[in-house]
Parts: sequence; C-alpha cells; structure tokens
Amino acid sequence: MKRSSLVRGGGGGAQESRLWSLWSWALALVLLAACRAESEPGYFGTVGRRGGAPNTFYVNNYDEPEHLDPALVSESAGSTLLLELFEPLVGEHPADLHAIQGTAERYDKSDDNRSYRFYLRQNARWSDGRAVVAEDFAWAWRRVLVPETGARQVTMMFALKNGALFHRGELAVLNAEFGGLVKGTPLRSYERTPENLRRAPALVPAEATHKLVGVHRAMPTFTGVAPPASSLTAAGAAASVAGAAASVAPSPEPLFFVPAALLERSDAVLGVRATSEHVLEVELEQPTPYFLELLGYPVFYPVRRDVVERHAGSGEAERWTRPEHIVVNGPFTLARHDFRYEMRLEKNPFYWEKDAIAIERIVVFEVPSAQATLALYKTGELDYLGSNGALPTGSMDRLLGYRDFGRAPWTGTYWYEFNTERPPLDDVRVRQALNLALDKRELIDSVARAGQAPATHFVPELTGSGYAAQVRADKAAGVDPFATRLLGFDAARARALLGEAGFTVRERDGTWMAEGFPPLEVLYNTSEGHRAVAVAVQALWKKHLGVSVTLRNEEWKVMIKNMRDGHFQVARFGWVADYDHPHNFLDTFLSYSQNNMTRWRDEAFDEVMARAAAEPDSKRSIALYRQAEERAVHAMPRMPIYFYTKSWLIKPYVKGFYPNAMNKHPIHWMWLDESWRANPENRPAHVPHELPPPGSYAP
Repeated sequence: MKRSSLVRGGGGGAQESRLWSLWSWALALVLLAACRAESEPGYFGTVGRRGGAPNTFYVNNYDEPEHLDPALVSESAGSTLLLELFEPLVGEHPADLHAIQGTAERYDKSDDNRSYRFYLRQNARWSDGRAVVAEDFAWAWRRVLVPETGARQVTMMFALKNGALFHRGELAVLNAEFGGLVKGTPLRSYERTPENLRRAPALVPAEATHKLVGVHRAMPTFTGVAPPASSLTAAGAAASVAGAAASVAPSPEPLFFVPAALLERSDAVLGVRATSEHVLEVELEQPTPYFLELLGYPVFYPVRRDVVERHAGSGEAERWTRPEHIVVNGPFTLARHDFRYEMRLEKNPFYWEKDAIAIERIVVFEVPSAQATLALYKTGELDYLGSNGALPTGSMDRLLGYRDFGRAPWTGTYWYEFNTERPPLDDVRVRQALNLALDKRELIDSVARAGQAPATHFVPELTGSGYAAQVRADKAAGVDPFATRLLGFDAARARALLGEAGFTVRERDGTWMAEGFPPLEVLYNTSEGHRAVAVAVQALWKKHLGVSVTLRNEEWKVMIKNMRDGHFQVARFGWVADYDHPHNFLDTFLSYSQNNMTRWRDEAFDEVMARAAAEPDSKRSIALYRQAEERAVHAMPRMPIYFYTKSWLIKPYVKGFYPNAMNKHPIHWMWLDESWRANPENRPAHVPHELPPPGSYAP
C-alpha cells in the first residue's frame, strides 16, 4: 500500500491537532504493515520496494520548506530541495565535497585571491530551453543584496566588493557631474555627526537638502569608475581626492557635502558583473579562502530576472516558485507541490547532463513524525529517510547493528535561542544560569542518544579551515577558552547567578524555588525529538532552579515567523554548516545579521568579526574568530546544547550516497542498483567533472 492512501494530512489550512490525529492514524496503519514486511537478515525492514515506480526515488523532507526562492532560503528544508533544482557556478563532489564543475567549466583567480573570472559552459540551459548566461548570476546576486528582497543569508554576499556598504545603503553614485567629479562617481555616505563635520572642509553648505558624504576608496578595479584627481570646488572642499579608487588609506577620507538629489543607488559599484554572455567576473572585499564553498549555497544560485519580475507586482512575489511558473537550471524541475504533504521533482529535459542522471523523478514526502518515517522506511515506502530529520531517540540502540544504518559527526550545533529583549532574559546572568543548570551529558544519554557531544560553545570542533587544528592546539596547551566551570554543568553556580539577578533560589521541602521568577515558555517545531529535548530541559530547569517552564510546539514555518517577529522567550533552534568555516556559525550573531533572532547586539563582537574576516594570515584569523566566539558565549544569547551527529537509514540498493560531515546528499548523484547483492561497489551515477586548476587572472 502506497503512502498516498495512508498519510494524506489534509489541506494547508488544517489545524495542528487535526494533523497530528491524522499522523497517528497513519502511523498505526504503517506499523501494522511493517509487522508484515519481509526483511533480510542484517537489514532494518524490507530490502525490496513496495510498488515503487522504476527510477523514482522516495525520500522524506520532514517539513514544508519556508521558501523555494534561492534568495530567501535559510533553512535545510528548503536548501536540500534547491540542491536538485538549481546548479551553482561550482559544484561539490559527492564523495568528499571538493569543488568540481557546475555551470562554470573553469575559472581564473588573481594572486591575491580577490579577483575571479568564471567561464560558463555553452550548453547550460534553463528548464524552458533558454541559455543560462552570466547575467543570470550577476542579477541574482545583486538581487540578494537589495534590502527590499529580505534575504536572510545576505551576509554571505558581503564577501563581494562593497556588498555590505551597498546593502546598508551607504554607497551611492553621482547621477550628474558635481565639483569636478564625473557622473557615476561612487561615494560613501556618512552620518552628519559632529565628528564627521570636523573631518569635512571648513566651508561647507549647511542646507538640510545636502548630505554629508565621503569618497569611497575601495571600488572594484574592473568597473573603471574612479573620481578624478581634482579639487571639489563646488562643495568648497580643498582636500584632494587623488587615488580615490585605490585601497583604503589608513587615514580618514576627506569629507564634503553633496546635494542628496544627486545621489542614487547603483549596483555598478558591486564586485560582480557579466563581461560577456558566458563570462562572469567577481571581485571580493578581501581574500576569502572559502569562497568556492560559498558558491554552493542558494543565495549564489542563478535566477531568471524575467521570471521573478513577472510576478513581483502580483502581491505574491513568490508565486514564481510555484510548479506552473518556476524556471530552474538544475538536474530536476518542480512538477508538483501539495502543501505540507508531498512534492514531485521530474528530470529537467534541458539540463546539460540530463542523460547521465539515473533518477527520473523524486517523490518528496513531508512527514514530520520520526516514528511514521521509520515505519515507512521499514515497509519499503522510502528509499532514504532524508537529510533533514532525526531517527526516533528510542530506536537508536536497536538500530546500531543494522547494515543500512549509519552515523557520522556533523558540522552542526543544537541550541536554544533566548529573546534578549524579553525580561528576565534581558539579564545575561539569567541566561548564564539557565545554561549552567542544564546537565547536557544527562540530556544526551537519556534523551538524544545518538552519540552527540555536549556543547559549551557554538562552532563544532570538527569545523575546517584551521578551526579544528586550533581546538586541538588549545586543548593540548590547556588554554581552551570553553573548558571552564562557568560553561559546564554547575547547578549551585546557576542558583547563585539567579540570586545576583534578583531571583533568590531557596530550598523548600527538598524542592528549589526561584522567588519572583516568571514562568518561561519554550517554543519548538513539531517533532518527537525536539519535544523530548524540550521536556528534558523543562525538567532540569525545574529540578535545579525551581523555574517553571511551559512548552509550545508549532509547525516550522509558523515558528520561524514568530521567532523573527520576536514572539518568543526561548526557542529550539540550531545551525548546520553551509560552508566549512567558523564564519558560517558566528556571522549569525552579528548585530546586522538577518539570522540573529536573539536581538543581541555587541559592537565589540562585530568589530572582532570584521578583523577576523579581513586577516590574511589563516592562523591569526582563526584566533580572532575564537576570540569573537568567546565573547558571544559569555553573553549567552543562545544556549549551546550539543554538537550534532547524523544518523541515517538508506536502502542497500541505493548507490552514490556518501557520508560527510556537511550532511549533503544530492539525489542527482544516486542510482538504484537492482544487482546490489552481487555488486558491492558504490559509485556516483555519473563521473563528476573535475575543475581544472585555476588560470591566472589578468584584468
């Protein structure tokens, strides 16, 4: 019996309680079928397929994706699907994730690692047959940086030259000649503060219609836009602007006034442009060692301007991502989307390597229940559990011995977010006390039960780019900043901190009571695993602090919206790496990050992060990242709970699946091997196209 007759959960407007009653009914039927399923010794459940269509892959996504627009995706439920729908400039090898060809066949790179030139393949096509061109990438990247787009992962684009300034509206160009400066001259805006006024020339107009600006000295070299070496006579400025297109000088730039009406936003100042149909040039703000890895994240995917703008004025801007409208350049297209139930992806007939893709279609379930998912797998309804969920914690011990079970460390951290603007969580001592009162080892051993490691900080210790090496060196030297009694389990210290915050904790009849402490609410998205952790946190805070906690669960999209709107106190969350560098975790703490839902702001943290990103020496850079992380940990806007491991079940006939710490498993590399018993070899469905060594970049 196929899932369609078992677990259909109603329309998109169904209430959560109704959905859960339907899931419970479905689970009972599936479990009954599971009891009758024929299994093979050594494997969990059947190794056959229950009527599955040939070359159709069945997988669970667990949640309805929040977005399918690459500019807006910031969570795994969406990004996992986009791996199949879009192709980036540079791909990732399925076995070890090293950079391979994507839409680009080769690239050039400058000696200082700041300038790139990508050469797109001539046969790349969109799903409507139109050629993929360099401007599709350039426009998509510029769109991410426009504030009106609302991209949550916009900080990734700050790697581009002038990306941050453009996004913040601090960079403009002249729309007419002014004071010896030619039309199109890029200028950086400054606030009209006393300090900046002192930096301006003595004779400046005081009219309110004028805006204080300064020449920005770090423009992309390939734009050809640079102010002349002349005086700014019209503004009364005597300072020269010679060399304004050179690197930023250590001394402050001269400031002058320009009429605000002469300034306009222009994406020509950004470090990305299409120089021909198949050549894309990129300039970075500073050397970024993980830039090729960044290109694999959805915000760097191409999108078609005409497709997006066709629906921009409809009041439903994301209408373009519906099956009947979406145009993609990846191995699969979106053929069907039944909200909160199922999605169907069909092979893209115009994909340049379509003949090498072995899977013809992907059926994506959206079953939030881990128990139901496990039962569906057991009966052969699923080929792979999927990358976005977790196995039921109560099943971990019995699954360990099966040959189709696997587990690997994962570059991800499970944490709870605090709304630092909501009392009493606006007091750092309260946040620190809640962290100290949580026995994370007990929680892992009794609840999570998947070999996770207790987390005292935010960046997983296996993170690459030099971070893991620094962790080992710190521990060997006995100077690990996160191995302190202030970050481990210490209930007595936690009670003392609550007392310092004005909530005395007293023992009454063998029970702790936090006097005057208001009840807390923990928000989590619907999942048995997340509920189990929340119940454990509730019990531990009550046991060690006498703090009362209520629990509230919501569907993923609803929870995310409430968190972004600030409608929460404590919320279950976490982060898994989009690229293998500590910046990926720590930039979510930046005061201007769209992913900082805690409302925590710290200028010193922002400053250290900027220094870390700009530091060319990798060891010094990682040391600065560790320094920034230490500052965030002691402020505790988020409470780290454990570092992830990833456990999975995948049928033995599925080939092209490789464990990796990033938990990336694109299905377009997989295939179904009917002769798997006689053929133990595991290989991708087709040979990855390796990137040749980069050529030398010449302007």
